[in-house]
Amino acid sequence: IVFAMRQLNPMLTDEEVKMVTDQLVLKSYKKNDYFIREGQVPQEIGFCVKGAFRQFYRKQDKEVNCNFMLEYDFLVAYASMLRHEPSRYYIQALEDCEILSYSTTNSEELYCSTRNWERYGRHVAQWVVLQLNDQLEALQFSNAKERYNDLLAKHSNWLGRIPLKYIATYLGIEQETLSRLRAKSTVRQEVLR
Repeated sequence: IVFAMRQLNPMLTDEEVKMVTDQLVLKSYKKNDYFIREGQVPQEIGFCVKGAFRQFYRKQDKEVNCNFMLEYDFLVAYASMLRHEPSRYYIQALEDCEILSYSTTNSEELYCSTRNWERYGRHVAQWVVLQLNDQLEALQFSNAKERYNDLLAKHSNWLGRIPLKYIATYLGIEQETLSRLRAKSTVRQEVLR
């Protein structure tokens, strides 16, 4: 977690990092357990140490996956945390997982405590906005094949760990379309060899 924090703000001092590490709690989640459910106000921020989670929402009895968090990723319903509002999302374990967590109250106090923590908070916000922007633009401006190729380039570690039905909804396509794209990609790789 220290490495991940320093990637967002390398200026954090050892003393500033200790302000968080002293408050971390190790938690275990079994496959299908929830880190947060729709309707809950976020009370903690998690850092995935082991395992995989998915973030999704329900729309007309259908689950739509919007993010996957694996090792070294943070878990939080970010907008709900900032607004102190009930989450519209679920975050669920896809495998047996371990996380380090700290309270959202502590994070707000941290951002007010030092200039470096304030910068850290700004970097987190910028990262979240850019990630959401990339997803939105992919859905608006890219076709299914381009979205799949982008996933292969940026998140190849998801394949084999995330069920294909979840990846399909993340890409905004049907599972059958994803299967066709995967088959064409495999054939193309074999031809290139």
